[in-house]
Amino acid sequence: MNIEEVQNQRDYLVYSKEVHSYSPAVCRLLDLSAAYIYDAEQAYKAGKQAIWCRASAWEVPLLYALDVIPAVFSEMGRLSDRDAMLIAEDYYQFPVETCSMVKCTVGQWHKRRGTSINRILGTSSACEPYNMAYEIMRKEGYDVYCIESIYRAPGVDGARLDQLKGFFEEQIYGVTEWLTGSRTVDEERLKREILRKNRLIDKIKRILDLRLQNPFYIRTCRPS
Repeated sequence: MNIEEVQNQRDYLVYSKEVHSYSPAVCRLLDLSAAYIYDAEQAYKAGKQAIWCRASAWEVPLLYALDVIPAVFSEMGRLSDRDAMLIAEDYYQFPVETCSMVKCTVGQWHKRRGTSINRILGTSSACEPYNMAYEIMRKEGYDVYCIESIYRAPGVDGARLDQLKGFFEEQIYGVTEWLTGSRTVDEERLKREILRKNRLIDKIKRILDLRLQNPFYIRTCRPS
């Protein structure tokens, strides 16, 4: 495949595998990326709990601690094309200038109504198009729960900091109750998941440091 033939992200994954065919590790990562949503949906259909959520925020370790699979909805963009965006524009009347990622997500959620993961964990501090998407999907039959982001500004301490901590704890218990019907959290399990996430972050930092030191280690063109 030539770069000129690439029409969508799925095509780009195929193209990238050809370009980086010399690297089994890179090709494996591309395969995992392509199969990510499919695997989450298959696990859901097999009886496991799964929800649509954000990619990297605090709720991901909590979901794993609750035995819930976090299916990152922005990754559905990799399955999308112009047709998915047209669903958002034509059926739901999203303005053409709306972010393509949001329109792709809406189009994918629309096509999956009643056949796939039916819970969405959103965040009210997302962009307005996503906030609109959450409300539209709620009307389309999805079970939607939105959380707020917590931000500690420089200099915030004392009573205000305690207030923020209390609000954050309530967010955690709120998500837990929505998913399980109980406000009980296995704190030891949650601790392990947070430590696991921190290890992954350290590995990503290490990879990025190595890339800075060796920018051409992974070739960006087909080897001769």
